[in-house]
Amino acid sequence: MHASDVVKTHDIRFHVHPMEQASQAATCLATLPNVTVAYLPAHQKVVVRYSLEHYTLAELECWLIDLGFHLDSSLLSRLKRALITYCEQVQRDNLQQPERLIKRPREIHIREWQKHVHGDDDDTPEEWRHYR
Repeated sequence: MHASDVVKTHDIRFHVHPMEQASQAATCLATLPNVTVAYLPAHQKVVVRYSLEHYTLAELECWLIDLGFHLDSSLLSRLKRALITYCEQVQRDNLQQPERLIKRPREIHIREWQKHVHGDDDDTPEEWRHYR
């Protein structure tokens, strides 16, 4: 997994009421270490950039809900949240597992071939090989 796969950028959409909660949420999120925040007032959303090593989107959203913010609960937003939560959990689980050492079949064959004695493996006596 590349380092760029661990850095995520997602939107957090807020319910339209109460007003100005997106800007307040952006201020709160900006206090967290290793989180970059951009507030888009026209869309009532906050764009967050974070690393999976530190946070997941579900953790950030739960933290905001605990603080009293109201997230957008439309069907599309809930589906996106569910998909992102699943993908990030799988990636986090994969980050915790050591990388498997998978040998390529061709390399295995080459190493095994080098171990064997090469040449004429015919057990026929030398005098029988040349018919005169």
